This record gives sequence, structure tokens and C-alpha cells, in this order.
Amino acid sequence: MILAAFICRYAQVFYGAKMTPEAIKNEVEVYRERLSSGIHKAGEQMQGFTDAFFAHPTEITPFMEKAGFETQALIGCEGIIFMVEEKIQSLPDDLFQTWADLNYQLGKDPCLHSSAIHLLYVGKKLM
Repeated sequence: MILAAFICRYAQVFYGAKMTPEAIKNEVEVYRERLSSGIHKAGEQMQGFTDAFFAHPTEITPFMEKAGFETQALIGCEGIIFMVEEKIQSLPDDLFQTWADLNYQLGKDPCLHSSAIHLLYVGKKLM
């Protein structure tokens, strides 16, 4: 079995909107280029972040299957509770669990994969 985490192509937009929304004026072309290519070079916009490739959700399964894995699942990790995690984490256990279960259920919906910050690929090596 393999568990592989990917940063979603759109995570940079969510991160930018959360951390430095005013920077969009000067960095819109950087966003557009990175949204097109998925390539992030250290020193651009997200200071302190390493060189990286941000995967488009539709690229992950074919990439992993070409590498010899059988897809078991692709799950959006942060999903519907992104940006309100602190509020959800402060809830009583029963309410927290209800949100966690719903987040997990919706994280498997391919329609929502683009709204996840990270995607978790679960695969099984083909013999």
C-alpha cells in the first residue's frame, strides 16, 4: 500500500487569500503562471516555502496508476472545514466528530477535490 500526499494546485490561492490577500495586486501574474504550470519556485510569493509542484486533482490518479499503483481512494484532506479548523476543533467531542465524519465523506467527492489544500492518494502496488 502507498499513501501519498499532494498539494492541490489551488492551495496557493487559498493560502494567499488567508495570509496576504492584499498581495494579489502585485502577484496576480505569479498566481496565473503557477495555476497554469503547477510549478512553484522558492522565493516567489510564499516566502520560506520550498520548490514544489502543485498537482491538479485530475493529474494525480493517472500519474500514480502509470507508476504501477491501483487506486483505492483519493481524498481531500482539509475540505469543508478549511479556514474554520480552530472553531471546529473547539467544539465538544460529539459535534467535532460529526464535522470530522462529514468532512471525510465529502473529501471523497471528486467535485470537491479542487477545494482541498492537500489530497491524499491511497493505492496498492500492482503485482
